[in-house]
Amino acid sequence: MSTGLLVSVRDISEAADALSAGADLIDLKEPKRGPLGAVDVTVMSQVVSFVAGRVPVSVALGELLDYVPLPGFPTGIRWAKFGLAGCGSVTSWCDRLQAAVNTLPAGTEGVAVIYADWESAAAPAPQTIVQQALRVGCRAVLVDTWDKSHSRLLSAWSIAECRTLLRQLDELGLQGVLAGSLRPCDIELLLPLEPDFIAVRGAACEGDRSGRIAPSLVRELAALVHGSAGVKQAIPRENIRHQF
Repeated sequence: MSTGLLVSVRDISEAADALSAGADLIDLKEPKRGPLGAVDVTVMSQVVSFVAGRVPVSVALGELLDYVPLPGFPTGIRWAKFGLAGCGSVTSWCDRLQAAVNTLPAGTEGVAVIYADWESAAAPAPQTIVQQALRVGCRAVLVDTWDKSHSRLLSAWSIAECRTLLRQLDELGLQGVLAGSLRPCDIELLLPLEPDFIAVRGAACEGDRSGRIAPSLVRELAALVHGSAGVKQAIPRENIRHQF
């Protein structure tokens, strides 16, 4: 089965560009609010309505320690991601994550985020998160980086470490998504590991991750992820692994 391309967008305009250029999953986050900054609920509703089920939609909901349930959280969002920065010294983080997941509407599932630079983020160790994810109600794990100014996934982890983690997630029935300031050269190295999704923001933007999504860059990334050497088109949705 094929790996899909997740593109993080901040508004309906970027969502339209990413979708038309071949993204397999539209993810909502505001990069100016941190690695997992949440967009406003009105933006979530606009994007869910626009996408209209053509691909799944996910959202970032910030760090767990800052999380407050959002009034008017829309239905139709498939996944909600919670960061665990600062939770390494919080003994109750598992219970807090379970409680946060329980606030999500029916049909929206939780995603636990592993920070590859987890020590800098004061987050729980990756293996601890893997062991607890299912118990607290998450059905997927995203590997990302916390410090976007310095850390990239493959500067923090080796390919072997990424492979081991993805195998563990697969054995547990959890979906695995790889992110972390990925460049095309990183994606080429990670694709043989067959993550469920490769997730990008900065690589799809003009300038840095705070810039605007560029459809031409999304098309190039989609072609890379989908293995297309010619016309850059999205792979059939039914062929994407597990529909994260």
